[in-house]
Amino acid sequence: MICGVNSLGCGKKGPPLPPIVYAPSPAGEFTAKRSGEDIVLHFKVPTANTNGISPADLERLDVYAHTGPLPSPADYLKFGTLIGTLAVKAPPDPKETSQSGKREEGKGKGGTEPALEQGMATSVREAMTPALLEPGALPYVRPVGPVAGPTLPEVVETPGTVNLPPPVMRYYVVVGTSRKNKKGAFAGPLGVPMSATVPGAPDTPSAAYTQDSLSLTWSLTEGGPRRFNVYEVSATPDVAPAARVGGPPVLPANAAVLAEPSFTDKVQFGTEKCYVVRNVLMVGAVALESEPSAPVCVTARDTFAPSAPKALVAVSDDKGVNLIWEANTEPDLGGYLVMRQQAGGDFVQLTAEAIKDTSYRDAGAESGGSYAYAVVAVDTAMPANKSELSNRVEVVR
Repeated sequence: MICGVNSLGCGKKGPPLPPIVYAPSPAGEFTAKRSGEDIVLHFKVPTANTNGISPADLERLDVYAHTGPLPSPADYLKFGTLIGTLAVKAPPDPKETSQSGKREEGKGKGGTEPALEQGMATSVREAMTPALLEPGALPYVRPVGPVAGPTLPEVVETPGTVNLPPPVMRYYVVVGTSRKNKKGAFAGPLGVPMSATVPGAPDTPSAAYTQDSLSLTWSLTEGGPRRFNVYEVSATPDVAPAARVGGPPVLPANAAVLAEPSFTDKVQFGTEKCYVVRNVLMVGAVALESEPSAPVCVTARDTFAPSAPKALVAVSDDKGVNLIWEANTEPDLGGYLVMRQQAGGDFVQLTAEAIKDTSYRDAGAESGGSYAYAVVAVDTAMPANKSELSNRVEVVR
């Protein structure tokens, strides 16, 4: 048997390879805005590692902030301020189940707060304080060559204009750490202007609804922004403030920033819904939101009757009078009531309750009798709303 010159020996194993250490991918859909006196960050927990393998080897997400830019995202670990740590639940293992057959829920550090699932959207809030306007620490850069005097920035004055200082910016990054304590890829930095003035709150909106939609309108603020966000809020807010780190994201009900002082939502009958409106000033890609308006609450009631059934036809035979009509298309249709009139009297309901079919046989019509028929549509509201009578048809049995 011939072995290679550089081999360690036939049949002998080489030194063990070092274990593979994965690094989590960056948090997804990372956005930042000012909302009233808070800076609000939204992002999604990563679901893969930087090499594309899923699920992510991820123990926690750390959120850092720094007033003023830093040379690289990694500098935030040393010179930034840690404003939040979010524990991430280990991905489910089919072999690890409780006695009931269900996977045990993960807990955050200390075993008290539930950890986040991979792929879950979450938010972090930082309250605006004067201290956040102070520039943060910067890395020391050792000069190369002779030490010269400080270089003063050139100030260019534009005649006829007011030269304002640049806004104070606070930057945010999110970084994941694996269960082997390896840092992953950074999300950010995202800069939020701190010294810009947030617009004032709008007036209380007005609410109205139809059978298909609920609409809000509000008045424009004189000289104020022409952009708006609408938020659905609880009618009875919690006494305790919401968690500032790792809470569920509070996103606008509108998919994109509104350019008109109006909003339309889907109506939900019998459910109280409350909304607030915030004025929005866009500074680049960052939204500066006002404090919320006073909430407006509305409980829509279904008082909208279906359309009257159409094309009612009656045909008499030896078994009775056969009726048929076109189906209604309302999504909340409950059925139909068949009505009969005889000898010039009032219409009397034949069916004890609403029927689903669009046909009916009146087997009780007597031979030689003259009858008139109509059909009424009803919906599923409680109490049910009734349509007008369909077209009236007459028949002799």
